[in-house]
Amino acid sequence: MRRLALLCMALVALTAVPAEAQQNPVTSGGVRYTIFHQPGEATKEIVLMGDQQSGVYVIGETITLDKFLALAGISFFERETDRVEIKKTVRVFREQGGERVIVYEARTTEMLVQSDAYPTLQDKDIVAIETQSFRAFDIRQALQLASQLGTLTLLGLRLYDAFNR
Repeated sequence: MRRLALLCMALVALTAVPAEAQQNPVTSGGVRYTIFHQPGEATKEIVLMGDQQSGVYVIGETITLDKFLALAGISFFERETDRVEIKKTVRVFREQGGERVIVYEARTTEMLVQSDAYPTLQDKDIVAIETQSFRAFDIRQALQLASQLGTLTLLGLRLYDAFNR
């Protein structure tokens, strides 16, 4: 049920900006430059880093953080398979007093649940997506470790016997 609610929120966010406001991304010098705003609407420039959709985005003033990530194609869902768990963290950096500080940090799953907790995006904000993969410790790895420890133990015993004769 929760996943269905999250999927519905993502779909609503994707349809929030009309098709005429979405333009094809332009790549210049390896940097993706994408525009998401209505003609004549005030804009802000946001830098997205750390995912396949990294680049510079010009978005309308009314677009929120969750809508921005959905428009950029960022998946809100963390995946878990039988061996790998993938977690995503979103951080918003903003210049304050001449230095960049983190004004928001949350995992994507927490972000969708607490929509009122994240800040309004401002011009020149940097949104960083960190993806972490965790591999589960399984029986195969345990057996490999036991085998390697056994090999090292036998090697140590043989060396001990060889030098004590």
